[in-house]
Amino acid sequence: MAPKENKREKRGSYKVYSADLRAKIGKHAVDNGVACTARFFDVRESTVRSLKKAYLKALENDPSKDISELPKGDRGRPLVLGKYDEEVLRLVKKIEADGGIVNSWIIMSISKAVLMHRQKSLLAEFGGPIDITKTLAKSILRRFGYSKTRNTKSFPKPLPSNFSELKSSFMSNVSEYVKEYDIPNSLVIFVVETSIPMVPGGNWSLEKEGSRQLTIPGIEDKRQMTIALACPVDGSLMQPQVIYKGKTDACLPKYQFPEGWVVSQSSELPVLANADTAKCFLTNTIIPYIKSKLSEQKAEQRTLLIWDLSNQQKENDDLQDLLNRNNIEVIGIPGNCREHLNPLEVLVNQHYVVLLEKEFQSWYSDIVLERLKGGETDDNMATMVDLRLSLLKPVHASWLVKSHETIVNQSEIISQSIELTGILNTLSAAHTPS
Repeated sequence: MAPKENKREKRGSYKVYSADLRAKIGKHAVDNGVACTARFFDVRESTVRSLKKAYLKALENDPSKDISELPKGDRGRPLVLGKYDEEVLRLVKKIEADGGIVNSWIIMSISKAVLMHRQKSLLAEFGGPIDITKTLAKSILRRFGYSKTRNTKSFPKPLPSNFSELKSSFMSNVSEYVKEYDIPNSLVIFVVETSIPMVPGGNWSLEKEGSRQLTIPGIEDKRQMTIALACPVDGSLMQPQVIYKGKTDACLPKYQFPEGWVVSQSSELPVLANADTAKCFLTNTIIPYIKSKLSEQKAEQRTLLIWDLSNQQKENDDLQDLLNRNNIEVIGIPGNCREHLNPLEVLVNQHYVVLLEKEFQSWYSDIVLERLKGGETDDNMATMVDLRLSLLKPVHASWLVKSHETIVNQSEIISQSIELTGILNTLSAAHTPS
């Protein structure tokens, strides 16, 4: 069969009418009718009808006004922030012009502050239609002329092609240790050390379109710290260790952490953990936990830590001696597999980051709102939120404590993370008599 011909005619080019001509056509249609106007101006009747409708609507809004121009209406979807969109853009432009930080979380914070100041009933949390999301923030950044470019240094590392073999080998190692030393689930402990920025940034660079050289916000930012987490397979998160950059206690935040939290300092970036911080975490958190469990076990009971120690940590004699004296065996996770085999990486770290980002947004928004209510203009917008480390550290520390308590209370997150790794099946098989 021969293919059917496409009988649909191509659409012709649109005619463009100026605002004053549109007004003339609309007025003529009101006075003389649609058909007469279409012949007089040589315009389609459908066009005349739409212009007549627009003319009558303009008269309805202001009957005393002489309608000399009838401009086209706005095209596309209406702006989510409506009339407040321009104010948000103006504030963002001022921040950028003064060298301040501009990212999606800053945009979300400013948008929320403006609506809270102008008309908070529009916000979803007060029953309104507007939900401040990252999608909205990225839309504003695009209209502001920014483009979204992936940071080549922060590409997620691909899962190894032989992941199945690596996972099987890792699980076999765990099983062998558990069988050989008869290690209970309560003494199989996962540990992870993660660097966290105090000002949310992300793996995406937001730079002006056409920029040849991209700077990645936060990559060289010293406003970051490291948190170390430990969790036994059958328990909940232990109290964490937080590590700040510095050589003395002067670098630590002026904040009273809860009892049991380990606070350390290190001069190494980007991940601050080293042999000294590892010994500190072991001495103050992990070993006391192990001893509390040894009262239920035999004194020479072995413990298995699944911990990706760095080469520096592995080669440290004092650290290795501490592990040996406490009957602790350590095995690592295959390269680029940590996010799939360490429960603390599967879900827990993600929840930590999300909770901290939300805390930052709320804090930043509250400060902007306070300044707006105080009558301050956008001339000092870039400096109204002070992000100096001396002020940011104690605030961020309070966010860490709040986020940790939230995750501990959401035990299903930890249980789900452990289940997703498949480690429970391995341990169950290891404990089953041959």
